[in-house]
Amino acid sequence: MKCIILLLLLLFSTTATAANTYDLSCENVSRVLIVRSEDSFLGLHTPQGHMYSVSFRLKPDAADRFQPILEASRKLIVHSDDLGGYSRRGLVVTSNGQPLRNDVPEIWAHSGAYVNTFILREEDAFATARSVCPTAPIELIIPPRMSSPGQE
Repeated sequence: MKCIILLLLLLFSTTATAANTYDLSCENVSRVLIVRSEDSFLGLHTPQGHMYSVSFRLKPDAADRFQPILEASRKLIVHSDDLGGYSRRGLVVTSNGQPLRNDVPEIWAHSGAYVNTFILREEDAFATARSVCPTAPIELIIPPRMSSPGQE
């Protein structure tokens, strides 16, 4: 009887904490968008003053499969000031079986059609994009620098 209970506890603990996994590859990515942003956008301070968001646009059928996985991994958090946000719970994004690189692991920004990661250096952003799908088109966007109020 003790063996059965122990076995059930082991099974329960692994299934209860198992994470959903979504693997990115050329099969489900149609294009990649890399956007350079000021690091203050995420409250960070990098030596170069900016970072890169790497957005993998999913093919329509892949987006349909990703949406339920994404929804199952979200938990709504409501802050004391009534602003809501999502917390990622149990979602692991991989690229060809390996964890997708994210230089800011506490932040993920996925939607039903995009999988996003944040990379600190431009060359690493391109390397991350190519590691997922070397043949997908990559677009780099560098918006003009915004000035603070009172500056020109």
